[in-house]
Amino acid sequence: MLTLLGLVYRMFLKSLIREIKDWSSWLKKFQRDWDGEPASAGRDATPGVMERLNKIDGELKRNGGESLKDKVVETWECAQELDARVTTMELRQNEIHEALNRG
Repeated sequence: MLTLLGLVYRMFLKSLIREIKDWSSWLKKFQRDWDGEPASAGRDATPGVMERLNKIDGELKRNGGESLKDKVVETWECAQELDARVTTMELRQNEIHEALNRG
């Protein structure tokens, strides 16, 4: 009877127990990443997923100049201004070129 139980253990239960341990280990790591970790000796605190998502969300909203979105809008406005200046310079250059060709 013990030999039969040993055989069943080796054939089925051993691999099942290993799979359960591996899954449990993965679940613990996932939970630690999700929740974050407090600071410990020699290590900074690690924020959880929700805290990190909130921080990203804050970067995608305008807040008066410091968010990523504010910087993108500011860069876009500068690019528009430069484009207008280049267009004006091209028009003036064409006017000068035509005046020189007439004279």
